[in-house]
Amino acid sequence: MDIKKCKQPGDNHSYHQLQSELFGFTFAPPQYSRDRILMANNMSLYYDPNHPTWCEYPDWFAVVGLSESLVDLPRKQGYYTWQEGRRPAMVMEFLPSRDESAKQPSSPQQPTAWEVYEQILGIPFYVIFDYTTNSLQLFKLLGDRYQKQELNNNQFWFPGLDLGLGLWSGEYQGLKRFWLRWYDSRGHWIPLPEELPSDTSASVSVEDSQPSQTPSKLGQHLQQLGIVTHKI
Repeated sequence: MDIKKCKQPGDNHSYHQLQSELFGFTFAPPQYSRDRILMANNMSLYYDPNHPTWCEYPDWFAVVGLSESLVDLPRKQGYYTWQEGRRPAMVMEFLPSRDESAKQPSSPQQPTAWEVYEQILGIPFYVIFDYTTNSLQLFKLLGDRYQKQELNNNQFWFPGLDLGLGLWSGEYQGLKRFWLRWYDSRGHWIPLPEELPSDTSASVSVEDSQPSQTPSKLGQHLQQLGIVTHKI
């Protein structure tokens, strides 16, 4: 039997790791408490109980609405969808990949990552971001096929999560560039810990947190830099 061995966690490109950390701080769907959300990078995603060694390795994925009985389930070896009983709400790939060979099936019988996300698991959203060109593509599952979505100033709103995703220009952990970042229903970036005031009882507006920009301001900034909004 042909067996694909999932790549084990190892040394990551600095961007992949930092982007995942930034997601961890800013992915906050208001209708889900933090203990009902799983965010993962460097985690194998297993999808077929008949082929329990087959897996994909998305750069980042999120599962929302975990039941109390699943919160403390050991996941050192990966996320087994048939055991968990809940598929990811989205998967993301950061290009160029850390290991392009890990994205390719090892045998003709094994489906591609696209087929796994689209047809086997039926993951609602598939996001691809090329951080070398700041090109963002987003695919939404409609029926049984992914369809490219049109982005507005490189932003997209997820009604089911009550969150938006967009490009943020700023510095994180000493690296200044464009990052993917989540924003709320008011159009404010979800704050990072260092952007929160020392008085945690005070109200927080990301507009007042530097170097944050609201998504609408970011769209103007992108145009000034000559970055064209991608019509997907």
